[in-house]
Amino acid sequence: MNKQIIRHYLLLMTSLFVLSHSLNASADDQTLQGINFPGPAIAGHVYPGTINKNYHFPSAADVKTYADFGFEVIRLAITWERLQPELGQPFEADYLRGIHDFVDQAAKYGLRVVIDVHNYGKYKGQLIGTETVTNEDFQKLWYQLAEAFRDEQHVLFGLMNEPNKQDANTWSVIAQGAVTAIREANAKQTILVPATFYSSAARWLHKDGYSSNGEALKKIADPLNNIVFEAHQYLDKYSTGTESECVSADVGVQRLTAFTGWLKENNYKGFLGEFAVGDSETCQQALKNMLGYIQNNRDVWYGWTYWVADPWFKGYIFNIYPPDPQQFPQVGILKQFIN
Repeated sequence: MNKQIIRHYLLLMTSLFVLSHSLNASADDQTLQGINFPGPAIAGHVYPGTINKNYHFPSAADVKTYADFGFEVIRLAITWERLQPELGQPFEADYLRGIHDFVDQAAKYGLRVVIDVHNYGKYKGQLIGTETVTNEDFQKLWYQLAEAFRDEQHVLFGLMNEPNKQDANTWSVIAQGAVTAIREANAKQTILVPATFYSSAARWLHKDGYSSNGEALKKIADPLNNIVFEAHQYLDKYSTGTESECVSADVGVQRLTAFTGWLKENNYKGFLGEFAVGDSETCQQALKNMLGYIQNNRDVWYGWTYWVADPWFKGYIFNIYPPDPQQFPQVGILKQFIN
């Protein structure tokens, strides 16, 4: 009798194990779809700035609206200078509270939040990795941020928005220091690691004279193996995101192909942190083709966040606030690719 009980127990545990792995595999096949909320980083050159004059935090109603639409993640842009007015010093209490309040609000609707330090590899105009803004300063920032949010499991850490002046090898060392600092703070959340050259997917394998982003970023190690590489990609002629026209209906797929191949070759995950298109028919088809490509390669694509939604961005070529497909045809395309 005891042997039968043991046998049934083992069969039950095996079944549960298989079921668990089946569910996890299913979840792993899904990508996170979301939107960028830039409010806290608006007028980032003005610091500290005045809330609701120079910058703002998204309202609870806006969070609910985009959650109801079906988005699963919000990339929230913040600025280092407003969060930490002096390097190495405590965070500014009101700004930190604003981030916490937003994270709590998002959690009510099951939304994940990427805390995106939207500083382009700089602090007060000075590059990270110089005597003025050292690598250690950046590490301290992320140690403190990780401490502040390590209990918020629906948060992801976006190390830096679009660094662009540091070369690939220099940037990889800076990023590694931040990853290490986050883990030393006992934070286990997913870390989004960007590349230099504005995190361009199309330029991921282009050499800067020494190394490409693809070569340099392979050096980054995470003891928890929980990093995702963040790329950005716009579809205008020079991939700048400053023009509404798209080169062709296939340009998005073309510009993501090498990066996707790099992810597959190295068993990494990728996240498209920014992309956007205008409202022309060519752009709508390009958006549809690109999102379809990501969906078809979801084994290596962790997710995406469209740029941008904000009530202060009225008239901006890529703004989809509110998420109304009658006003913004991009919204209808995005909706087709939400899980």
